[in-house]
Amino acid sequence: MQVIPPNIKCKEKLLTGTSGREFFLVFGILVPVYVPHGFRPIAPMFYALYDVPMKQNTNRFEGGKNMEITRQNELIGALDELKKETQEMQRKGLPFMMASVVVWSLILYIQMKVQDQNKVNLYAFIASCYMMPAAMIFGKFLKAPFLKKSKNPINKLGFLCTMNQNLYILIVMWACSIHPSAMIMIYAMVFGAHLLPFAWVHDNKAYMAASILETVGAMLIATKFGNIPMIMFIIVMQVTLSVILFVDTRKVKTLN
Repeated sequence: MQVIPPNIKCKEKLLTGTSGREFFLVFGILVPVYVPHGFRPIAPMFYALYDVPMKQNTNRFEGGKNMEITRQNELIGALDELKKETQEMQRKGLPFMMASVVVWSLILYIQMKVQDQNKVNLYAFIASCYMMPAAMIFGKFLKAPFLKKSKNPINKLGFLCTMNQNLYILIVMWACSIHPSAMIMIYAMVFGAHLLPFAWVHDNKAYMAASILETVGAMLIATKFGNIPMIMFIIVMQVTLSVILFVDTRKVKTLN
């Protein structure tokens, strides 16, 4: 019968029953003792360290990890509740999307009736000022008090994402002075790009699709066919997005 040296037994038990972290921890603590057959750990100390403390440390580590996962799930659940409250209050941004249809229809009318491009750009700026009043009117009909004071940070985030395009107007104004004929196109690209964050705020991928398609489509269509077809494209996209949001809000209301 072959006798297996104690050091071989210890190594086999350690490698098969512990993780790499425990392996280095145990051998960092043990004091090796030299015998004629080589270095061997002190057996009683080895088993005392391995059998009791290592299992306790492992259980403590797994328990802490489970608590962390549970805490993360609770935070995600709380965040989802805040988002649902915002989506209900703002009707997933539907009032602003409906107002944008009105604004872009005014811009289309201006582009078709006014010949001087500088006047077109000026009137387009004036038309964009009707966005907020139109959104407030639609919000009243849809019972979406998006201006109501709320401690919900997601609600404030959604409003900031709506208003941030006002800062981008500076880019549009610069384009108006450098290249007047490209101003409407750049304004359409800025408008389309600012829709992207709402895909997360309102949990609706239609915002992401509309943002990408309107930004890229405005550039390509205006470059190839001019401003009027480009504005028509934006109006069609916004009408489609408004219909999708309307159906989505009705579905959520029915489920509740």
